[in-house]
Amino acid sequence: MSPTRPRHRAPVPGPVLPTAAPRRPHLRPLLLGAGALLVPVLAGCSAVGPAVGTAVDPAAGAAARVGDPAGVHLVVTHEDLQRRLATLEADPDVAAAMAQDDGVAERLAADTLAQLVQARLVDLAAADLDVRVSEADVDRHLDQVAADALGDDPDAWQTFLASSGYKEEEVRQQLAEDHLRERVEDALLPAPRPDPADVARAYDEGWRDRPLVAHVLLAEQEQAEEVHARLAGGEPMAEIAPALSLDTASAAQGGELGPWTKGQYVASFDEAVERHPEPGLLDPVASPFGWHVIEVSAPASAEAAGPGIEASLAERAQDEAFDAWVTDLRDSHDVELDPALGRWDAATGRVQP
Repeated sequence: MSPTRPRHRAPVPGPVLPTAAPRRPHLRPLLLGAGALLVPVLAGCSAVGPAVGTAVDPAAGAAARVGDPAGVHLVVTHEDLQRRLATLEADPDVAAAMAQDDGVAERLAADTLAQLVQARLVDLAAADLDVRVSEADVDRHLDQVAADALGDDPDAWQTFLASSGYKEEEVRQQLAEDHLRERVEDALLPAPRPDPADVARAYDEGWRDRPLVAHVLLAEQEQAEEVHARLAGGEPMAEIAPALSLDTASAAQGGELGPWTKGQYVASFDEAVERHPEPGLLDPVASPFGWHVIEVSAPASAEAAGPGIEASLAERAQDEAFDAWVTDLRDSHDVELDPALGRWDAATGRVQP
């Protein structure tokens, strides 16, 4: 995945480069970030502390029911859960993990259900902040995400849906959840202004003296060599990457990955940059994800990096405000689960299978 991302953009899947990226990169192979779900699964995090919550009647079609203090309830149906799981399990990395470990499927289902429960909590409480998302809002959000990820081709979105096999209903639902979160964050902490000292510290820790890297990810060596020749001939990566790169996260940023830090990337990528950290175009290098054509640039100045760092710190502050708000919601709202799916732990917001 790419370490750079616009705010909370996650809904359109695509191949990614595995790095230490923030929680929600721009494009993921899973609509709501299967990596975030898969990490605790593969780490074997099955114990989540004392579980609380009551049971619902599965015959009523409810996987979970979420209620606010006023007695208003929203339901996660079994169909909701299965539709999202089908999207997640379609990703090759998740499918491979499930094939290797029988426990992954159970943990993935539990974490996905917890994610859907949180979405219902936010739905219920957002109205108290006078925050709502309409179908027209979702349409606009979808148009923007599709344009960022797929370009200006008016048929690109339908082509993507047809080729990926994803259900448009599920994509729209996750877009709505994503957009509602953005609006809630803006209501909780509008326009946060990072402390200049924090910006300077972040630059020193993450950017100073670190070469910038960008890449185009291709499926075949021959394609990578052709792209390398085009770049060597003067064509800008900012034009080639959005059109050709399989790493749609960085492609949306013109191929840019940000400052290089050893250990963030797959080994062959790291080794190539470590051998040639000076500015220039590197020979194509293979990884489990395909073939990378890497371009190295001089470290960014504090002035050049400053706006991006400020935006990242501001988003982090909003993320923290949102997480604290959701924690309070878990304390004040009731969650009932189908007992066959596990038990709800209000303290952690997790489902224990």
